[in-house]
Amino acid sequence: MVHLAVRQVAGNQRDLINKYMMELIKTFGVDNAIYFECEYRDQNGELADPTSPTWQIKNGVGTVVASSTSLGGPYKRTTGYWYILWTPTSVGDYSLEFAGTIDDYAVNKKRPFKVVNYITKY
Repeated sequence: MVHLAVRQVAGNQRDLINKYMMELIKTFGVDNAIYFECEYRDQNGELADPTSPTWQIKNGVGTVVASSTSLGGPYKRTTGYWYILWTPTSVGDYSLEFAGTIDDYAVNKKRPFKVVNYITKY
């Protein structure tokens, strides 16, 4: 089981993604660092560290624009929580995927998000 939590580093926005990937916030500002965190759990629901965790971000046409191969990471925050920081330089539609192996099972989580020129605060 993999959960994603995402927030814009430059602001106080938070996006908690449950196992059904309910998206509360999915828009981020260009040229602002974004903190992406992935929560990994084993089949018993306990926090667990994946073997060989990876991540990648693809643009709207499916081209990988950033990944663990190109930028390193993800980085372990504590047991079961792994994160990356990424700063988008172009507006558009993107998708993020975290992956790894837990108890010999491949796990991954994908989520779409959008990068815009500015964010309106309500």
